[in-house]
Amino acid sequence: MEEKSILIVEDEQIPAMDLKDTLLSLGYRVTGIASSGERAIEMVDEDTPNLILMDIRLAGKLSGIEAAEQILKSHTIPVIYVTAYADPELVEQAKQTRPYGYLIKPYDERGIRTEIEIALHKFDLDQNLKREYASLEQRVYDRTSDLARINAALKESEEKYRTILENMQDLFYRTDLKGKITMMSPSGARFIGYNSSDDLIGMDIATLYEEPETRNQFQSALEVKGAVSDYPLTLKVRDGSIRYATASCHLYRDAKGTILGVEGVIHDITSLRQAEDALRMANNKLNLLSSVTRHDIRNQLMALKTYLQLSEDSIDNPAQLVEFLKKQEMIADNIEREIDFTGDYEDLGVKSPVWQNVDAIVKKVVSGLLLREIRIETTITSLEIFADPLLEKVFLNLIDNALKYGGDKMTVIRTSSDDTEKGFVISVEDDGLGISTEDKKRLFTRGFGHHNGLGLFLSREILSITGITITEIGTPGKGARFEILVPKGGYRLV
Repeated sequence: MEEKSILIVEDEQIPAMDLKDTLLSLGYRVTGIASSGERAIEMVDEDTPNLILMDIRLAGKLSGIEAAEQILKSHTIPVIYVTAYADPELVEQAKQTRPYGYLIKPYDERGIRTEIEIALHKFDLDQNLKREYASLEQRVYDRTSDLARINAALKESEEKYRTILENMQDLFYRTDLKGKITMMSPSGARFIGYNSSDDLIGMDIATLYEEPETRNQFQSALEVKGAVSDYPLTLKVRDGSIRYATASCHLYRDAKGTILGVEGVIHDITSLRQAEDALRMANNKLNLLSSVTRHDIRNQLMALKTYLQLSEDSIDNPAQLVEFLKKQEMIADNIEREIDFTGDYEDLGVKSPVWQNVDAIVKKVVSGLLLREIRIETTITSLEIFADPLLEKVFLNLIDNALKYGGDKMTVIRTSSDDTEKGFVISVEDDGLGISTEDKKRLFTRGFGHHNGLGLFLSREILSITGITITEIGTPGKGARFEILVPKGGYRLV
């Protein structure tokens, strides 16, 4: 066992020597005897003991209590006060230095040993406790730092995840095993027609399918493979319009591997599908128009050949020859119009349909026309429709026809729009002469209005490529009114 060292601080020489002998006999090492507080401070610095026996009343400037205070500022040593007086006030002063014992003179050998051993034991316990506390404090600090780093990393990860989720264009979603929506990206909410993802939480995802039973087919494919990629879906959104999409989804699980539901991404291909359908329809229309035009030209050529033959047979009849030549000229004019007509529709459906701002188109068309004193009034704002790029020609034809044939009393041309259950209605109307009942019957037929550029026939064909229809419902004598009906899914407000 390690020998413990003790410093004696006593200003009376004989008691100090007696105490030293006692300590030596008890097996302690005495580092020295200090007769003053000042000397005690110096000796502790020179040879730091395991314990100090400090007389409270000392000769010199410093008392034992003051000397202990100075020593304890730079050293951690247990102090036992020794005094011949048990003055309560003195004891209170001594307590401020937290002594490990208090010996009252005279003392015996057994009392000294007991007091010293208890003091040393308490000191060791205190030091162990301090070390354990310091170790615990360091562990708490380290753990707190680790948690802070983990929390910061988690926040950064959550922020990245939130940013991705909030800004992704595709629809991200999660459902539970019953098909109830538990998570939806903001883009998904907008896609379906809601302002907030919260509005969709708890909704049965089957209600978003055009035919809810097809959801069972999708679920079966998912359960067999565990995941699907680019699975085609036809969805019905909040306003009742149809959206086409592809889904890439999988079954998601918890840490134990238990299936919790479905999560995945849905990609909107409605515009692509509409463009494909429109191009297919445009090609069909072009083929039909080309076939009809070829047939008409062939008939005209047959008639022309007949009149040429008749002309040869009428060389001796000048009057009849002139009549046949006029017929040939008329047929040639018809063939020329047919050829010009092919030039009108040669661009029909060449380019894919696109989203176009109606207000911008009307303003562009009006800016290139001679309006005279005719007012142009429009209430269409922020409306875009999905149509063939030749849409501008449609509005040009409608407004230009009004300017040409509205009559001298016409004062205004109006464009307006209205959201109805059937779709969005765009109106182009004037307060001019209107269209006669007889002309209404053939207004949109091929061949009517060739002298008016594209004509209403091609205007109707341009619009029909994306499912848009056009009708005229004006009153003869009060003005023309054309209504363009855009189906749901073919318009948007921006």
